[in-house]
Amino acid sequence: MRSQFRNVAITAVLAFSMAACGGGSSPPAPTVTLTSAETDIGDPSPTGRDIMLTWASTHATSCTASGGWSGSLGPSGSQAVPVHATSTYSISCSGRGGVATASVTVRVWYPPYVSITADRTLVAPNETVRLTWSSQSAMTCRGVAGLSGTLPTSGSQTSAPLTETTAFAIECSNPGGLAADATVVTVMKFTALELPLDRAVDLNDHGEVLGYRTSVGDRLEPVV
Repeated sequence: MRSQFRNVAITAVLAFSMAACGGGSSPPAPTVTLTSAETDIGDPSPTGRDIMLTWASTHATSCTASGGWSGSLGPSGSQAVPVHATSTYSISCSGRGGVATASVTVRVWYPPYVSITADRTLVAPNETVRLTWSSQSAMTCRGVAGLSGTLPTSGSQTSAPLTETTAFAIECSNPGGLAADATVVTVMKFTALELPLDRAVDLNDHGEVLGYRTSVGDRLEPVV
């Protein structure tokens, strides 16, 4: 009986010692998050533009900034940092359980460029044209004349049959600005001729037939 009591006492002492030392388990690993109030901004001034970075960690005692910023940081907080160009901001937080890292990228956008063309700029009535456009550094594009709605940043589209001269325009933008371009397609207008027409020789750029008809004295007079 005494031996059994002794074993129970020793077991209780060991259990108490392990509990006092944390039970032998590892310290919890730290975590950290890093966010930016803005992730896309327009072309900053030569002196830069400030953005607000915010971070929060758990199970960490200290943090260090790197990348687009630097220095020692507390376990949580906010800080305004200047942006001169596209940059990635990183943070590393450490504690008894290890190290955790996070990062966020802020992109600087410069004004975009866009161009639109038609496969033909002179057509007969009720003909169609193929419109093609491309852009650089654009986030979104939309049709503003002849085209409508949201458009991809590059692509092509066939027009509806044209009955009159039409301008086609597109506008593209990003946080850094806006760009637009246009092209004009002329629809030829045909004119009625007084008959008889003895000889047709050409068709001008305005859709008018050039030729000759017989006049008094059997002379050929030009018809324009």
